[in-house]
Amino acid sequence: MAGSRARAARALVGSGLALIGLGLLGASTASGSTPYGLFVCWLLVISTGAGLSMPPLTMGVVTSLPPHQAGLGSGLGTTARETGAALGVAVTGTVLSGHAGLVHGMGPALRVVGVVVLVATALVAKGYAERTPVPERATSAATP
Repeated sequence: MAGSRARAARALVGSGLALIGLGLLGASTASGSTPYGLFVCWLLVISTGAGLSMPPLTMGVVTSLPPHQAGLGSGLGTTARETGAALGVAVTGTVLSGHAGLVHGMGPALRVVGVVVLVATALVAKGYAERTPVPERATSAATP
């Protein structure tokens, strides 16, 4: 049972992160003449990817620790997510600063972040493949 759950988590996380990266690459093609509907489609791809990948990533962090440290795992997972968001903004800002203006720099910035997300997707999927399944824990009424 644990092996099938790990495969399902790997598929969800890999698919979700790949959708985020592909959505960012798609959004990088937008220009001032891009119809709003097309841009909204790329945003929906990105948000679908986030919705698919975040719950299993959080669950993986929380269940990898003993039950009495689940809150610590949740906090560490949230911290990692916020740190990643801050680094994404920093990378995007750095790429934007190398261009004449927002309009000319946004495409390259989104492409850089999209490629970074796709590389991270490969690393996370590889990590899930090498991860050894944790045996099921018996729950007890005596455990707080």
